[in-house]
Amino acid sequence: MVSGINWKKTIIKTVKVGNVEANPSSYFLGGLVGQVSEGATVSDSWADVNVSDGDYIGGLVGRNYGRLSGEPPIAM
Repeated sequence: MVSGINWKKTIIKTVKVGNVEANPSSYFLGGLVGQVSEGATVSDSWADVNVSDGDYIGGLVGRNYGRLSGEPPIAM
């Protein structure tokens, strides 16, 4: 992961390739960011990852309250 919580910041043109592993009691796990908060943005970024274990997991973002924009954004 690049960030656990993106708190009112912008992540731009970031790529993550690999694995994100956690213990089963973990939550908000994403290939790039665990949680995007209100007022935060992930733009023109992507992840090609395997995310394993935990709750609220996603290939790009585990939990989103902010804005995902640009090209792609995708999780492969």
